[in-house]
Amino acid sequence: MRSMREPAQNELTDADDSMSPQAILFSLKGRLPRKTWWLWGVLAPFIASEVIYYLLVIAGLDRTWVLTLPDGTSPQGLQELSSASLVAMLIVAWPQWATLLKRWHDRDRATWTLVVALLSIVGCVWVLVEAGFLRGTKGPNRFGDEAVDAS
Repeated sequence: MRSMREPAQNELTDADDSMSPQAILFSLKGRLPRKTWWLWGVLAPFIASEVIYYLLVIAGLDRTWVLTLPDGTSPQGLQELSSASLVAMLIVAWPQWATLLKRWHDRDRATWTLVVALLSIVGCVWVLVEAGFLRGTKGPNRFGDEAVDAS
């Protein structure tokens, strides 16, 4: 016997058909399940940034700056800054933020906690575990109906 919250097998839920790729990547409203977040919030931006980077390099629009401090040393891990890398990161920044925020909503977390969490290494690991590995809230929450993968 099915519970009252479970849809029939042939019945679509709101989350199944209402989230277009544009809404997934650019809207800050709604909820995303883990699978959708890994696909659209992690894999797609990674591939897009790599493609953008290499297209800019092939087009000859890449310039590298060497970063130095006033004392002549370079910061650890930040010796060079590539303009192609910077452009690629800026292009995928909004879609990554939008998908992560919707995944955070699926976990029924407030937006400000995400901002605070991203300010430290421990916080970044916490965000990865929360968004990537833990199931979202069952049933509706304050951010909308339950996010369900359409697969």
